[in-house]
Amino acid sequence: MDGTLVNAPDMRGATVEPRGPGNNGKTGVNRGLRIEEGMYPLGTHGFPGSKYHTFNYFKNKRPRPGVYVHETNKRTAILIHQGSGFKASVGCINLTGSIVGPHDNIGPNTSHQRMRAFIDFMEGSLKDFPGGPGERIKDAWLVIDGEP
Repeated sequence: MDGTLVNAPDMRGATVEPRGPGNNGKTGVNRGLRIEEGMYPLGTHGFPGSKYHTFNYFKNKRPRPGVYVHETNKRTAILIHQGSGFKASVGCINLTGSIVGPHDNIGPNTSHQRMRAFIDFMEGSLKDFPGGPGERIKDAWLVIDGEP
């Protein structure tokens, strides 16, 4: 909310994203790279036929929980969403529990729990949280800080 660490056990863990370096241009699109270092506004997601929704999502079938990442230049449909396996998409960020190493898998139950906690926290803590898909979430940002 204001850069302060959120002390919520269900939100602790790791994020998994594509290989780097970060690139928001055509190269990033063509090579499926992660998005560049920067600060990106978040928004709600979920239109008919979407695989991921901020509202009315499910654990073991689609749509699954997801939040839209805005202002990613040529990169479109970048989401923070539930993962399964090691990496569930190209360009997006999956939330999970602890990752032991490069061959560790994202557990769909853990990832769902983290996404649900993330969305619930924003909805309960941010003033003016939107009520439907396709809207910016005021005061909610994704910060990509450097290249891993």
